[in-house]
Amino acid sequence: MHINGNSHPHRERRARKRRSTRNLCLNRKTRRCAIWAFAAVLSAALILIVCLAVLLPRPRHDGGGGNNSNDDGNGNGNGDRGEFVTYPASAYPSPSSMRGTIPHNAQPRTLDPSLVRRPSDGKLFLYTTGGPNCSVWTADAVRGPWTKIAGPGSGSDATGAGALAEQCGAPQAYGPLGSDGAYYLFHNSHLYDYAREDGVSNPEATRPWHDSSLVVHSSRTLEPRSWRRHGRLEIPWSPDYNVLDGALLSVPTAGNGGDNNTNSNQNILAFGSYQTGLYALPLADPPTRLADGAMRRLALLQRNASATASSPPRGRTEAAFLYVRGRWTYLFFSTGRCCPNRGGGWPAQHAGDVYRVMVCRRPSDAPWWDGGGGGNPGDGEDFVDKEGRSCRSDDGGTEILASHGGIWAPGGQGVLEDDGEGGEGGVLLYYHYVPFDEQARRPGKEFRFGWNKLEFGDDGWPVVV
Repeated sequence: MHINGNSHPHRERRARKRRSTRNLCLNRKTRRCAIWAFAAVLSAALILIVCLAVLLPRPRHDGGGGNNSNDDGNGNGNGDRGEFVTYPASAYPSPSSMRGTIPHNAQPRTLDPSLVRRPSDGKLFLYTTGGPNCSVWTADAVRGPWTKIAGPGSGSDATGAGALAEQCGAPQAYGPLGSDGAYYLFHNSHLYDYAREDGVSNPEATRPWHDSSLVVHSSRTLEPRSWRRHGRLEIPWSPDYNVLDGALLSVPTAGNGGDNNTNSNQNILAFGSYQTGLYALPLADPPTRLADGAMRRLALLQRNASATASSPPRGRTEAAFLYVRGRWTYLFFSTGRCCPNRGGGWPAQHAGDVYRVMVCRRPSDAPWWDGGGGGNPGDGEDFVDKEGRSCRSDDGGTEILASHGGIWAPGGQGVLEDDGEGGEGGVLLYYHYVPFDEQARRPGKEFRFGWNKLEFGDDGWPVVV
């Protein structure tokens, strides 16, 4: 049988082998091309992701703990997921200089300063959060030098006794008040069990960011451990507020200093944190308990737009301070996140999202409660900001101090009228802040005490100088 050319079996096997070899080479080339193409696509995707991460705004991470859970500002979560952004150093004045050690809390906890001068000897007392039972510093002048006389690191004992014999956060001292010249101190406590004692079933009442109460003490000297405990102010738990950061405004009434020499003052307590804003109600005289019918007069002073958030933390304002000057009553408060989370990271990294000092005002002769003894007296008597916006209904508030240069998260503020020394006299704004490393672009760990003079323009609005 004749077999033509390519039909020869040996030639056909060789041809199949050559085709197989060529196919194998093609398959290898195809795989290599596919791998290189995949690598190129993956690289392009990674480059795109990096570009988007740089160009798109980063979300803020709240951490979910509330500003002052356990009175140290600790929340949950890790934080520090974005670049820290502050205003330029020229945006606001730096804290005034001090001699010696600057009062501070070396732990990442708020300082919450409260500053009072004792008239009998001119000594300044600075009560602060620090240690479980609060700390006390003293000085003859606000510039220092300051000496720590109570709290961790005071005295020969390395632990140091606290200012009080109980848990104490954000202490606020006032006085001397009335004919007996007593001082009064309000502080946060988390020891009262609203569920067990008052039957509150809302689970938020057991959370550290919504379980606070206020305790009041009195003293004739301001010295640590000289305080007489009067007990918890019986403000009921509410989803609308957290009972903390008490601020007292004591206004002498017509009977004070009269022939009967009575200790007669109108005492107003501002308080509140997150939730729906800052509130006020009347206290008895002396201010060691609620006035009769106080809860019927509960008034909303300030409401933050973030109070409309669907989950906590909400309404990021707290640390109210009331101050009367001439025809105006001023409401100073802090807004934003005060502190790092439990893990040490900050839940916010922008100057507009961490503590900053705000102010609103209203006429001093405006009634605190409506004529029927109820709460809010009406829009015409609201605290308003410099732009005329209501701080209760229009998210008003004028910023007077914020993170800038080497200063991070200033807040927890108060105001002191003081004679002082060497030009210190006048109206002082005091506060705490966190040192900010402008090279590393990160805040430090400790909280420090700072102060500046506060000047009032012809329009009556305060300016930090």
